[in-house]
Amino acid sequence: MKNKLQQSYLNRLSFSTERKRSVQSAIKEKQAMEWADFQTSSITAILYSLEQEAKDGFTISSALLSDSHSHFHHNEADIYTLLHLLEEKGWIEGQWDEETRRYQLTFRGRRTAAKLKEKSRSVHNQVKQLVRIHL
Repeated sequence: MKNKLQQSYLNRLSFSTERKRSVQSAIKEKQAMEWADFQTSSITAILYSLEQEAKDGFTISSALLSDSHSHFHHNEADIYTLLHLLEEKGWIEGQWDEETRRYQLTFRGRRTAAKLKEKSRSVHNQVKQLVRIHL
């Protein structure tokens, strides 16, 4: 619906065809970047959330939705797509427990989460160093 509104709005404007294409391309690029940011931050949050214990998809999505710093403000069903992706990558494994599928980190998933944390610390330390240099 959002895309249809954007397209109809752009059609009413008196831009050249080239300009319209440029604007539409910029919109699509921004949407793709937002999706990539969403995926990256959500995958990282999922891995971190499973470090302590196995959880079901509902518990994971509830935690992500309640986190005000999370980029997880998309369709809740997206979480299950990401969980499936993480299973395919071998970072998590899911097992049915009665009527609930519970997910836990694999060895590869734990290693990936550790690397992500180290990278995050490194970026944080670089920013701290940058601030010290410029103050």
